[in-house]
Amino acid sequence: MRIVKFMLLLCALCFITTAVAQDKEAKTKKKFGWIDTNKDNAIDLAEMIAFYKDKTNKKGNKIDAELLFLGLDADANNSITLKELGQKVNWKAAKEKRKANNK
Repeated sequence: MRIVKFMLLLCALCFITTAVAQDKEAKTKKKFGWIDTNKDNAIDLAEMIAFYKDKTNKKGNKIDAELLFLGLDADANNSITLKELGQKVNWKAAKEKRKANNK
């Protein structure tokens, strides 16, 4: 009986994890569509700045769209793909890129 309960619990966890991942992917696709205004399947810095122009974070601070862009542009090609938008922001790399660009 313990094995059956364990297997049911394991299946439930797998189902929940899959559902959460699919929900996150759907939200990322939707957000990508909002930001990519020229519909070229890539987000450039101007689109990012325009999207976040009047937006604030949870603390009420203005979002630094340029820093966010630099942190998401993993391959440093000056555009963000759907895959990159779905990844975690690399704030350390973003700050380093900004510092290098300002030199």
